[in-house]
Amino acid sequence: MPLLKLLQNASLVLVLALLAGMGAQAQLAPAPAALREELVAPLRAAQELLAEKKFALALEQLSATDRITGKTKVETYVVERLRAAAASGAGNTQQAAASLEAVLASGMVPGDDQVKLVEALAGAHYNLKHFQDAARWAIRSLEIAPPAQSRSAMRLMAAQSLYLDSDYQGAIQQLQALQKEQIAAGLPTPESQLDMLAGSYIKLKDDAGYMQVLEQLVRSYPRAEYWADLLVRLERKPGFSQRLVIDLFRLQFAANAMAEAGDYLELAQPAAQADYPAEARKVLETGFAAKVLGTGADADKHQRYLQQVSERAVAQAGRTPAVATGSADSDALFKAGYGEVTLGRIEPGLALMQQALDQGGLTQLDEARIRLGAACAQAGDKTRARALFDAVQAAGRSDGGADLARLWNILIAR
Repeated sequence: MPLLKLLQNASLVLVLALLAGMGAQAQLAPAPAALREELVAPLRAAQELLAEKKFALALEQLSATDRITGKTKVETYVVERLRAAAASGAGNTQQAAASLEAVLASGMVPGDDQVKLVEALAGAHYNLKHFQDAARWAIRSLEIAPPAQSRSAMRLMAAQSLYLDSDYQGAIQQLQALQKEQIAAGLPTPESQLDMLAGSYIKLKDDAGYMQVLEQLVRSYPRAEYWADLLVRLERKPGFSQRLVIDLFRLQFAANAMAEAGDYLELAQPAAQADYPAEARKVLETGFAAKVLGTGADADKHQRYLQQVSERAVAQAGRTPAVATGSADSDALFKAGYGEVTLGRIEPGLALMQQALDQGGLTQLDEARIRLGAACAQAGDKTRARALFDAVQAAGRSDGGADLARLWNILIAR
């Protein structure tokens, strides 16, 4: 997983320098009362060098203070805060982090500066790849930040650090908290953030959690690869009915998430076997247009299969449905209606399917609702489709039907 870009238009080192150096000109104002005389000269020299951005020379001046023992808390605070600024500017992030820790440990940091310095320290440890320390200080900044202050950057840094430290459960906790804050603020969750959340669930081998994040991804960032991954995992979900596999591939086809020859054939073959050759032809032709079918070692085989189903589709189109509209056999009536839809005779086909649904007696009622809903969606009647999918979800099927209905609703909401 790529690292998230936490800071833009400035390096973390420069940000540290700015934060650690805040108020540097005022820090020596109380020098006569608070600082020993032997400290004043090197500190003033370092301060002047900092103003001139001569960071390495400022560090040299500050090193002279190391020979002076028994520093008070105030003296330690002033020395280390200046050293943090100089080290940051010189690119010595290791020293900057050590000095910032000393500054915070002195207990002399003004209240207004506490959060800024803790954030700077978290950033320093992150830059050093000290991810456990980065997470600890980022979380500390969240604990002490004023309620009105935005916490998203530190929350994200905490999550990223925990992830990189292999604390995936901790990363999930921070990412979920961040998402909750974003929702409350009416903000979308960035795709990269959802990717990290998904990656955390993968590391924990939590398929249920991973699928929940995939649903968020297909809802907000409907890439073909997210749809394909989600549907593959849905098919593998314990209890998923084999009767619904063809409906799963129909959803994948509608989502434009077919990627391999096998995907197209997994839908075309059972469609042809169910006596829907026109549907099989459409699927195969789409695979040929995408240059997924008709290439490689099986090119001739694909071409022959397309020719076979095309001939069957032409023959079927020349016949009227064998089932009369007044038939009491709801299953046969529904099947005939779907066949008409696949042949492009949309309105008559939908009418037959709806008649079968209305008169009752269907062997698989919710399965029929899914198929009629899919047909309505593809015909552009999303309102009717949504009502059918909602009915399947309300029935609470545990065989994958409710999952398919929910995903269809996500797809048609685009």
